[in-house]
Amino acid sequence: MDVEKTMEFILGQQALVASNLASVTERLDRLTARVDQTEEQIQVIARATHRLIETRESDRLAFEANQKEFRAQMAASNLRHEETTEKLDAMIRIVEDLLRKRNSSSN
Repeated sequence: MDVEKTMEFILGQQALVASNLASVTERLDRLTARVDQTEEQIQVIARATHRLIETRESDRLAFEANQKEFRAQMAASNLRHEETTEKLDAMIRIVEDLLRKRNSSSN
């Protein structure tokens, strides 16, 4: 009788282990699927991050080029402004001289 109880106990434990193993296998399969999904999501995020970095670098280079162009245009504009001021000052002196001559000749 002890042999029968021992056999029943062993068979019961074997069934319990088989049931637990099936449960563990199911959880492992679900976890494996989640890991696969996570890996795919990480790849998507990595690609998007790489594109953002490339875009940011491209934008930075374009900004620097635009800034350089703007500075060159401002320098040219400042030079034209100085030239115009000099010409205007010269014209004002001429007009003032003409007015003085005109006033002195009419007196």
